[in-house]
Formats: sequence, C-alpha cells, structure tokens
Amino acid sequence: MLRRDGRRAGRDARALDAAGRALRGLGTAALLDRRAEAARLLDQDGVVYHAYEDQRSDAWLLDPLPTVLTSREWLLLEAGLIERAELLNLVLEDLYGARDLLRRGIVPPEVVYGHDGFLRACDGIRLPGTQQLFSYAADLGRDASGAWVVVSDRAQAPSGFGYALENRLVVSRVLPSLYRDAHVHRLAPFFRQLRTALQEAAPPGVDDPRIVVLSPGPWNETAFEHGILASTLGYPLVEGADLTVRRDGVWMRSLGRLEPVHVILRRVDGDSCDPLELRADSLLGVPGLVEASRRGVVSVVNTLGSSALENPALLAYLPRISRHLLGRELRLPTVPSWWCGDEDGRAEVLARLDELVVRPLSRGAGSATVFGWELSNHELEELRARIEARPGAWVGQERVITSSTPTLTDDGLVARRSLLRSFAVARNDSYAVMPGGSPASRPTTATGASAIRRARSPRTPGSWPASPSTSPASGCRPGRSSRASTRWRRCPRASPRTSSGSAATPSAPSPSRGCCASSTTGARSSRAATTPPGWRRCARCCRPSRA
Repeated sequence: MLRRDGRRAGRDARALDAAGRALRGLGTAALLDRRAEAARLLDQDGVVYHAYEDQRSDAWLLDPLPTVLTSREWLLLEAGLIERAELLNLVLEDLYGARDLLRRGIVPPEVVYGHDGFLRACDGIRLPGTQQLFSYAADLGRDASGAWVVVSDRAQAPSGFGYALENRLVVSRVLPSLYRDAHVHRLAPFFRQLRTALQEAAPPGVDDPRIVVLSPGPWNETAFEHGILASTLGYPLVEGADLTVRRDGVWMRSLGRLEPVHVILRRVDGDSCDPLELRADSLLGVPGLVEASRRGVVSVVNTLGSSALENPALLAYLPRISRHLLGRELRLPTVPSWWCGDEDGRAEVLARLDELVVRPLSRGAGSATVFGWELSNHELEELRARIEARPGAWVGQERVITSSTPTLTDDGLVARRSLLRSFAVARNDSYAVMPGGSPASRPTTATGASAIRRARSPRTPGSWPASPSTSPASGCRPGRSSRASTRWRRCPRASPRTSSGSAATPSAPSPSRGCCASSTTGARSSRAATTPPGWRRCARCCRPSRA
C-alpha cells in the first residue's frame, strides 16, 4: 500500500510540475491570447447564459486556468460526494414514503412541509430500482484550513453538466499541451454512464426506451446546456407542448404521428411540470405528467419532488440524519446552519446576525438571501423583526471563508475566491461522480456565500483531477439513436458528407469528420425566427474527440 501510494504521489507531482512548467513557459501575454481564443470558440458555439433579472443574454466568459487536483485529493473528494448522494437518496425515499425521519423527531415536520420544494402530489412516486435520486450536484469550497466543505446541495434538476463539458473541450483546444501533460481524467466515461443510467431508468418491461430532454424553452437561463446535453446524449430536445399524456402513457408529437416516451430527463422545475396537479399557471409542463409518473408508465428524472432536498433548513439536521441512517459522520462536512424555528437555533442566529448568511426557507418567504455583514444597523433591525415575526421561515448559515484560486485578468494572475460544482449520477446501486466539475460561481474577491452570486466576470473551467495513470483519450460524441429527432446538419469543414438519413431519423456523424447537431427538434423548427442567438447554432462543430 505504501509503495502504491508512493507511485501515485510521484505521478501527481510530475503532473503538477508539468502543468506549472507549461504555464510559466507561456507567460501572461500568451495566456491572454489563449483567453481571447477561448472567448472566440465559445461565441462560435453560441454559449450564453440568459439572465432573467436583467432580460439579457450574457456571453459565457471563460478563464482558461484550471485548478489541478491530485489523484489522492480527488479520490477522497469523490468518496465524500458518493456518500452524500447516497444519504440524500435515503432522505428523499423517506420523505415521499414512510416519513420515519419525521415520526422519530429527527427532522421537525415544519422544516419539510414549510418548504415549497416538497410536493405533496408526488407522494409515493418511485423510480425503478433502489436509487430515487437520479442525479445530484454539490457546491463545494475550501475553508481556511484547505478542507472541502459543502455550501449547498442541488437535487431538483442540477445544471452545469453541459457547461463542464464545453469548458473542458474549449480549454483542451487552447491549452493542448497543458491538458495532455496533466493526465486529466476524461469526461466521456461519465457521460456514457449518464446515458446508461437513463436507459436503466425506463419503466419495467421496456427494453428499448425512448428518452427525451424536457426543456423550458430557448429563453431559459441554461438553454445552451439543454441543447448540448441532447446533442451529446443523442436524445430529442422537447418542450412541454411537444408531449401529451394519453391513457396508456406519455407521447411525443412527431410528423403525422405520436411516438411513445418512456424516460424524461427534465430541466424544468418540479412544480412547473404539471398544471393539473402542481402549478396551475405553468405553461412549461405536461398536463397529467404526475399521474403518468404515479402509474409508472413514464420515469421522470430527477424525480418529481426531489427539490425538497434543496431545503436550506435540512442542512442543519443533516449531521443528525447521517448518524441515524448511516451510523457515522459525513466525510464532507456541511456549512454550519441553524433553523430559526428551533429556539436554540434562533437565539444563535439573532446573536450573530451581522456575521451570518440568512436565507429564506422558501422562495415564498418574501426575501432573497441576505449577508449580515453587508447590512447597516437599521437593516439589521428590520431583518431581526422579520425573523422574530416568522422564525420558521428563516435559516442562518455560517460565513465560509473560501480559499482562493489563480484567475487570469488583464493585469496578470490574481487570487480570487470561487466555488466548485461537482456532479453525480446513479449507477449500480451507488453513484458515479463526474471528474472535476464546473464553476458554481464566478471568481470573486467576496467570501463565503457571496461568491455564489453570478455576474459578468470570467468563470474558471473548474477542477482537473489528475488521473493516477495515463489513459487513452476517449471521445464524447453524440450517442446513436435510431429514433432521435435531433436534426444533424452538415459541418462546413466536413467533406464529403458527414451524416446520412432523413431529418427525422438521422444516423450519428462519422467520428473522424466534423459533426454538427441542431439543438432544436424538428417539432420546434418552425420557431427558428423567434429563438435567441445560439439556440439553433452548432453545438459540436469539429471539436477534438478528447473530452
């Protein structure tokens, strides 16, 4: 074991030394040129982030400098993420099943029922198999001691898969020698496992499931990611109006016929998925989808109601839940939190109001997240009065001083704070973790939860976990699907033609040539004139196969 650890440490040291030499050899001027090239590639691929608040589309800015993790550090982080996903899976199963955690008093009922992410209509809905939490993401940061800590959990429809892939592909093109010498874990195996997991989530008795990606539409803030996910996985990208529920299941409207749908990878908030049983004013969902899920004729992932796990007050009880369900403390600690509905927790929050992050239990609490140290004395008193009036509607969290990471600016490298979002998907009664991840926030000089706020500033490409051994590059190309309605278009660099077949039933492009896929399905192609820039643009034009 010591010899094996020594060999791994040696490989890690060589990978880090190679990365350091590559960066030092380039210099600031060359790195700025690489950043400009990355911005050009992102613009060419149409990578944008739609900001609802400002009614604008922001270009996805990318800092090409990654954070390289040693293989040993990544193995420890990966084990902690798997453990946390397994625990939250047990919690989700209990909340919509026996509710033993509530009956035993481990979690107060007010914490669960007071959160708008708990959907009563979804009680009893189950996916095939043991894993009810299909995918999971955690926002992570290093504290002052260098240890990783979880700032928040993402379980509704975790976003960032597609941006992580796009970041990795772009940086591998602008810094190819650094990417090669660092022996980075590839992302392609993770996306293959994601595709396999979707197939295994099909209802019992379905051998060849039809899978679709359900998107809110082209103006959603992460619409680009929905397109690249559909393209990479080889599944149709649909909106709620493209689907209909009939007595025997869910169907997709196609040219002159209806086609059955067995698995829905949703990117729509759970409470907007069905206007009949959830939000009556929703235009994004499919009427009758909850009943179809309840009957087991379709699998919706993530499970409807999984947003209950994003309850900020649940973080205060997660250590107690872990000891009850797993019999041990979590490997990845959670940021210390206090629910103000508990008398002791409320006293702690009110005594340190100017030091803590104060979050509403639900979006309906009438306030956004508040950072106590940014408030004036008058604002602190107003917040104190609001907490005392409705204590159960508020949660206090410790301010986390996250460690800094090198960030490229016009003036050179500066130290800025950032968070990492890591992803996991259910596989073989456990979870598979994406190597590295994507930035959960922009690099910033702010600390703790302040770093979560987005703005027009470069994002880092996330973390690169060094592989313990050099593995051959594996591609991450669109999967084959004889019935996928993603429309292939001829790549301008490809000669001769790169694809064959009709628009409705394309074949996958040749991996040795360029490939392009429209991120809009044939059913929505008539709306091309009203969609924003980037929604129909090529998502995978002539990229290298190493992901």
